[in-house]
Amino acid sequence: MQNFIIKIFICFIFIYIHTLLSGCYFFSSQTSKDSSEINALHQQGESFSKEELYDHAIMIYEKILSMDSNDFLAYYKLGNILFHQNKLSDSLEMFKKTYSINPDYCKTYYNIAAIYSNSDNGTFFNEEKADIFFHKFLTCQPNSDKKERIFRWLKNYQNRKKNTLKNNNEISLDEEKYKRALKKNPDNFEAHYQLGLIYFKKEKWIESRNELIRCISINPSHKEALYSLGVVYSKDGETYNREKAKFFFRKYLELAPNSSRKKRIESFF
Repeated sequence: MQNFIIKIFICFIFIYIHTLLSGCYFFSSQTSKDSSEINALHQQGESFSKEELYDHAIMIYEKILSMDSNDFLAYYKLGNILFHQNKLSDSLEMFKKTYSINPDYCKTYYNIAAIYSNSDNGTFFNEEKADIFFHKFLTCQPNSDKKERIFRWLKNYQNRKKNTLKNNNEISLDEEKYKRALKKNPDNFEAHYQLGLIYFKKEKWIESRNELIRCISINPSHKEALYSLGVVYSKDGETYNREKAKFFFRKYLELAPNSSRKKRIESFF
C-alpha cells in the first residue's frame, strides 16, 4: 500500500513538472513569436517613413504599441514622424514617453531640445527648456558629433540671458510708466496690453494673463493681445490651459487670417 502511494505521488510530480515545462515552452515560444513580429513591424514602419508615407508608418507604430506599450523605440519614431508633420505638441508628448521608458536613449533629449530651441516654433520656443535638454543630451552622449554645435548654442543662450538682465531696469521703468497711465485712465487698453507684455517678459504668467484679459475686455479686437493670451495659456505652469490657448489663437486668426504666425499657431492645434 505504501509503495502504491509513493508511485501515485511520483506520478503527480511528473505530471506537474511536465505541465510546468510545457507552459514555459509555450510562453517562451509565444514571446519569441511576438518579438519577431514586432521587429518585422519596425522594419516596415521604417520603410514607410523613408518613403514619407507617414500615415502608414503611424498605423504600424500604433500597432506595435498595442502589442507592447513599453516599446520606447515606437514612441521615438512616432515623435519623429509627428515632428515632420509639424505636429509639435504631439511630437513632444511621444519624445517624453520615450525617455520616461528609457532614460538612456540619448537621441530623445536632443530632439526635444531642438524643438524648444527653434524660435520658428512659436509657442514651443523655450530656451530655458532647450538648455536643460541639451545638457541632458551631452551628459548622456558627451562625445556626440553635435557637441560643438550645441556648445555654440549654449554660449549664445548665456549671452542672451546676460543681455536680458541688463534690460530688466528698463523694463521696470516701463512698468511704472504704464501703471501711472492706468491710474489716470483705467480704461487705457494699450497700457494694459503693454503691462501684459512686461509681465510676460518677466515670466509672471498670471499677472500677464490678467492684464491681457483687461485689455480685450475693453478692446475685444486687439489682435496682439489675443495672440499673447494664446501664448500665455500655452505656457507650462499655472496658466496652462490648452483649450483656452486654442480659443484665443483662433480669435486672433479670425482677425488676422493672413498672419505670418499662422503656420506656427496651427502647429499647436
